[in-house]
Amino acid sequence: MALDLSCYDNPEFYNEYVWMLNQFEDEAMDVAFDISKFINRILSSAVIITLIATVDVAIVLVIVGTVVLSVFLKYLRTKIYFKKQEDLKPFERRADYVGRVFYLAEYAQEIRMSQVSEILTKDFEEAVDKQAEINGNYGKKLFFTGIIRDFSTSVVINAGIITLLIYKIMVEKSISIGDFAASLAAVWSLFWQLNNLLEYFTKLKGHSLYAGRLKKFLNYESKIKDTENAREVPEFDGLSLKNITFSYPGTDKEVLKDVNIQINKNEKIAFVGYNGAGKSTLVKLIMRLYDPSSGSVEWNGGDIREFDSVKYRHRFGTVFQDFQTFAVTVGENVKMDLVAENDCEKIAEAIKKSGLAAKIDALPNGIDTELTKEFDKDGTSLSGGELQKLAIARVFAKDSDMIILDEPSSALDPMSEYELNRAMMSAAFDKTVIFISHRLSTTIMADRIYMLDGGRVIEQGSHDELMELNGKYAEMFNMQAEKYKYIKYI
Repeated sequence: MALDLSCYDNPEFYNEYVWMLNQFEDEAMDVAFDISKFINRILSSAVIITLIATVDVAIVLVIVGTVVLSVFLKYLRTKIYFKKQEDLKPFERRADYVGRVFYLAEYAQEIRMSQVSEILTKDFEEAVDKQAEINGNYGKKLFFTGIIRDFSTSVVINAGIITLLIYKIMVEKSISIGDFAASLAAVWSLFWQLNNLLEYFTKLKGHSLYAGRLKKFLNYESKIKDTENAREVPEFDGLSLKNITFSYPGTDKEVLKDVNIQINKNEKIAFVGYNGAGKSTLVKLIMRLYDPSSGSVEWNGGDIREFDSVKYRHRFGTVFQDFQTFAVTVGENVKMDLVAENDCEKIAEAIKKSGLAAKIDALPNGIDTELTKEFDKDGTSLSGGELQKLAIARVFAKDSDMIILDEPSSALDPMSEYELNRAMMSAAFDKTVIFISHRLSTTIMADRIYMLDGGRVIEQGSHDELMELNGKYAEMFNMQAEKYKYIKYI
């Protein structure tokens, strides 16, 4: 929840994020297990070293030296393995994505009605091939370090220690056959204990590499920070965008350039323009999901960076173009929170304003019906247009100062869109509304229209004023009007 929205635009950060989540549970369990084993091996090794030292201290030193070499190579292998996992991450995520797409219900129809599976399969195979290549490259390093480790261990322990013990029996005659057998058993036990001890030490070192990355991730500081003495957000009176310029993190391209906009209380404002004009980015800056590269967004004349960001965002009711619904009840999808008994009337009224009341009232459990059948066979599935109306009901259920509608009616036909927008404007008569739409049939209801092109505001005014100007807006409107010529309001 504390991550900046910009983090999701950064593939490198997102790869790290997904990897952390996938590894965390196993790492946490392994750390607890490995620490307990580490302590156990320390105690066991101390006892055996004491026993072997009574036979010959040189044996202990040889074993310790061998174990140190073995563990160094083990640690080297751990670092190689860690780097391998890091290089594999992006390709594993790509393969996982394709796998996920094939089993998610919302993709099933598109996959069966097109050849997109060919593209996905190609992407999957390329990701798997790349994983195989990485595994092959690192596999050679792991193989050779493993061979060296095993060979040095076998030669020193099997040949060196046994030769030394035989020398003590045959030449020095300092130990008996029984001592030889006991010493050999102790040697192998000590070697195993010390090797295991240092392997667990190496594992803990590996855990520390992960923990370091995890700590860095958890200590990520949001770039959108509240000031130490963040102010309460006053009741809305007006919002100004002054000389706004914005580039997405990691790029030099200016998505918005020197934008100036004034929005007054209860006004209905439209942002229009072709794809890529910067409309959606503009509303994200207004809601402080991003901070501008330069310039300021001001609420009642005060920079929004002076306010508590969470409380500030609660002042907005929003419907995004790519809105999401959840496998919870209809009522919970509308309120977007837990539903108390006294919420039901407000939720029902919001559904009525959105034009979805007839559909919801016909359901056996009304607003308590689970959305989707994923977890409840008695759940309901709504059409694209109905889902949009459900999303629009959210803004009516929320006591907000400003409503932002980013292409809220794109799944509706032009007539249904007009009726819905007229109903929304009527229901939101005492609210400030910003709406983004490619369909300019809606903009005639706006008090003021801002036409964006290439990240700049190139025209502004009412519908009539912009039509009289006969510029880009009029050109765009007239082009669309041909499609809507059978609708009276056009």
